[in-house]
Amino acid sequence: NLLALMQVYGKRLLGYSSIAQVGYMLLALGIGLTFGLPSAVAAGLYLLVGHAVMKGLAFLCKGICHYYCGASRLDQLDGMVHRMPVVTVCFAVGLAGLAGIPPLAGFVGKWQLLASLLARPSAGRVIMTVLFAANVLLSLGYYLPIIGRLFRATDGGGRVRVSAWMLAPVLALAMAVVLFGVYPQPLLEV
Repeated sequence: NLLALMQVYGKRLLGYSSIAQVGYMLLALGIGLTFGLPSAVAAGLYLLVGHAVMKGLAFLCKGICHYYCGASRLDQLDGMVHRMPVVTVCFAVGLAGLAGIPPLAGFVGKWQLLASLLARPSAGRVIMTVLFAANVLLSLGYYLPIIGRLFRATDGGGRVRVSAWMLAPVLALAMAVVLFGVYPQPLLEV
């Protein structure tokens, strides 16, 4: 998360944030397997699936911004909502989900992990909880500013017509991020 905070390139930031997200998954699986908590294992697997959907969405949206507008650096995403509104909203959904904003998929996974950490308090779990919370807060430090950049008022560039072939998977993934957040039980039960 510290390395992601320092990035100026979107793809690198998303790559570093993936490392942090995998850390959450491994923490959940480790707690679940070590202490025999099926809810923690479910949280880890939920985070795995949720991350695949959210990060896939974020990378696709970032790629569309790069393809149509040449936006490789974060500062080039300023005001993207005026150029590609649908892509921008979907990008924001993916980033907000990764940040753990309710009611999206990332929130559910992180909430389940937190509940597992607090299920049977011990000194080790308290330390893990504090580190987990600190990392979640650090991730807000890079996800939320990107969302702010996307919706910033700017004068640059006209509207871009994005191919339906590019929009279809982005819309499907954005709907999945919302659906997994609003209705997580089937995925958690699996």
